[in-house]
Amino acid sequence: MMRRHTRPIRFGLVFFGLFFFFNPYFAVIDVLPDFIGCLLICAGLSRAALIHPDMKTARTAFLKVAAVDVLENLSLMVIFGMGSGAEQPTSLLIAAFGAAVLELMFLVPAVRALFDGFLALSTTHDCVALYGNSYGGVSYIDGVSRLTLIFLFFREVVCLLPEFTSLTTSSYSDSAFNRIYDYIGLMRVFACILVTLAGLYWLIRLLGFYRRLRREENMLVALGEQHRAYYDAHPGIAVEHRYGWSFLLLILGVFLLTDFYLDFSNIFPDYLAAALILGGVLISDADRKYRICTAVAACVYGIISAVSGRFSYDFVNQYSAGEIAKNAEASQAYFQMWMMALVEFLVFLVLLASLLLMLRAVIKKWAGYRAHYESEFETRCHRDLLAEFDGQLIRCFVFGFISGLLSFLYDYIKELPGEGFLHVLEFTWIFDFCGAVLFAVLFTSLLSNIYSEIKNRFLYD
Repeated sequence: MMRRHTRPIRFGLVFFGLFFFFNPYFAVIDVLPDFIGCLLICAGLSRAALIHPDMKTARTAFLKVAAVDVLENLSLMVIFGMGSGAEQPTSLLIAAFGAAVLELMFLVPAVRALFDGFLALSTTHDCVALYGNSYGGVSYIDGVSRLTLIFLFFREVVCLLPEFTSLTTSSYSDSAFNRIYDYIGLMRVFACILVTLAGLYWLIRLLGFYRRLRREENMLVALGEQHRAYYDAHPGIAVEHRYGWSFLLLILGVFLLTDFYLDFSNIFPDYLAAALILGGVLISDADRKYRICTAVAACVYGIISAVSGRFSYDFVNQYSAGEIAKNAEASQAYFQMWMMALVEFLVFLVLLASLLLMLRAVIKKWAGYRAHYESEFETRCHRDLLAEFDGQLIRCFVFGFISGLLSFLYDYIKELPGEGFLHVLEFTWIFDFCGAVLFAVLFTSLLSNIYSEIKNRFLYD
């Protein structure tokens, strides 16, 4: 009989994550980002991956797909925000073609690994309804797997076909073939309809597979018991998972602190970064006083950054740089915008300092392997490890300070009258962007090192 505290392993998040691959592209815009679906799939496989190697392989494969899709979306945003209006469509479409091919190279093995994992589980637990033959003489799982791969290829080809047509034709040419360009919008709508219909059929089959999987209660309960036994035998797994998710949210939040302006608006809003950092702080089990201080700082920073961003956007849309010295209202609005940017910078420093102090408390509690009975030598080694991390924490704060200072200076400089030498200062956004990226990379390296030491703490469990 199943123990009361043992939960069967369900795969609902996996199928919810697959739903994110349903939506068609419209002019290379992905409404439901694939990387979110990949992360949901990884979360749904997290328990099964501990006890089954095929599920672990699938989880790793979807993590790679998520990373590729994030890079794809970032590259498209960078191209969309740079270059002339005439060059953007061509650059965007070429990048979209390359990204689609690259994503399929990672997505196809991930999908195959996922359904191979389901096939291995169903075979091991004798679930005939899953591994039995279906239409065409193949197993039911293989049929759903093939349909998924066919739909993913169909989605990429059909949705990008109108964009390929727009690349090979031109509205400025008089040839009969090139006049197809006038119907690009209609072709895009038709492609969306085709992919939507194919996707609905795929979702119906996928839902049928999920319902069959839900009926295999014996297998789900057995997997839950295996997971509980593994969990009880490895007490460090809970700590590692907690900090794995915590550090992931912190890394995403820090990367979103990077300023990238499009039409005078930061497309990576800092209040969203603050929300992710707040989530990472609350998930961790660091000392309560550090968590409370950091959580409060994250909330205040999110509010201040939202207000500061609004002041900046309103100033840009209502006044010009030349009006600052001539118009009292423009001068006051500019002063308010500058003061809010200064407050945002100071609150960011408080948030950064409290976050690093919280991480130091985590290092002190969980970093490095320590025997049950510590010797004097092991104690000295642990102190040396703390001293090494102190250097990394200080370096992270210094680069964070520089990054925040560059961001604050650019907020001030970008609104100065663009004449003479001051016009050159408009390009200081490059230093702001590079400083934020460098800080994010250093912070990611720091969290990676801390996580490695947390794993060393439970190395011999």
